[in-house]
Order: sequence, then C-alpha cells, then structure tokens
Amino acid sequence: MPISTAPRQRGRALWSRPAAPSEPPLEDAKSVVVAESSLVLTSFVIAMVVIIAIAAFVAIGRIGGPTYQATIETLAPQGASQVIADVQVTNLTGTPATPTCEVDLSSSAAAFSGTGTFTLNRPVPGMSSVTYSILIPLTTDGASHVNINSSSVGCK
Repeated sequence: MPISTAPRQRGRALWSRPAAPSEPPLEDAKSVVVAESSLVLTSFVIAMVVIIAIAAFVAIGRIGGPTYQATIETLAPQGASQVIADVQVTNLTGTPATPTCEVDLSSSAAAFSGTGTFTLNRPVPGMSSVTYSILIPLTTDGASHVNINSSSVGCK
C-alpha cells in the first residue's frame, strides 16, 4: 500500500470546550435576586422607621403642647394696692401659639401678694418673644413691697 504524503486534514475534535454561558448559572441568579430583594427590604424598613419617627415626634409635640418661657421684666407700683407687671413671653416651638399666663406677685416676707391671669390677644410666632403688661391688684396696700425675686410667672 502506498503511503500518502498529502497533508492530512484535521477533523473536528471529538470533544469540545463548552461555550461561555450568556446567562449566569442558576445559583448565581438566585443570589442576585436574594441580594436585590434584601436591599429593597432594607430600604423599605429604613423608610418606615423614618416615617414612624417623624409621626411620633409630631404627635408628642401636639400632646405636650407648645412650650413657653416667661419672665417678669419690670414691676411698677400703681397706687398703694396695684402693680403693673411687664411680662416677656417666648414661644420655644416653631409654630405660632396663644398662651395663657399666670403672674404671682409677692413680697420677700410674703406679707403682700397678688395674682393675675391673662391670655394673649394674638398668637406668638414660633421662636419669638412678645412683652405684655398686666395690672395686678394686691391683697393689701403693699405695691411698693412686691419684688421680682419673690414673684413668678408661668404660661401654658
């Protein structure tokens, strides 16, 4: 038999390397879905916590009502048995409000006293102050004896 010297054609290999997959294997796809759903769930939980915290903060502010700081600025006797008290009221919240204030005047030995209550005639803007004057009658003729240190004011 003659030996052929012609180049031999190469045929297809009996085995071939698998082509690179165009989609991730099923296990990788599951982990991607789990990671994405965990991110969505975490974002949702954070959003809900923020919304609940804001709602609670607003509700607590409404339950407690506005907060005020009030001080007696000056006392001026008006005759023997009355005093004009200048009271500064500061609204410590961000919303306008109309407080009712009570001023208790007293002398150092508490021998002379008087009380006056007033409601502001218009709202105090949030984070601002107003000054009001109120005429307070005393129990006896002790207008010249009451003082700021022995007196107090509170608003609600």
